[in-house]
Amino acid sequence: QFCQLLGRMRLYQSLPQGYQKDIPRMLFTDTQVNNVARAYINDENFGSLGNDLSMWKFYNLLTGANKISSYVDSFLDRAVNATEIATGINAALHGDTKYKWFID
Repeated sequence: QFCQLLGRMRLYQSLPQGYQKDIPRMLFTDTQVNNVARAYINDENFGSLGNDLSMWKFYNLLTGANKISSYVDSFLDRAVNATEIATGINAALHGDTKYKWFID
């Protein structure tokens, strides 16, 4: 599921604008998604390679990637978006359809 989610997050930036409007917004760049993948493997505190990934750890991977490579003008928007994505993915895992595109 995590690999599927990362793949969809990478794909999001390439989608046509009309298609993006039907999906919840995601402000993270490809570089930041790559940082999430790298931290999943290497981060001692929030990485989960070989273990279950909690939504708390996923949220921390997103905020960590945001801290590494965001300018001041986009940092807060992406921090809020990290919360939206993590809670939306959690809801999708429990049957909600709004963020379902990211995990299907």
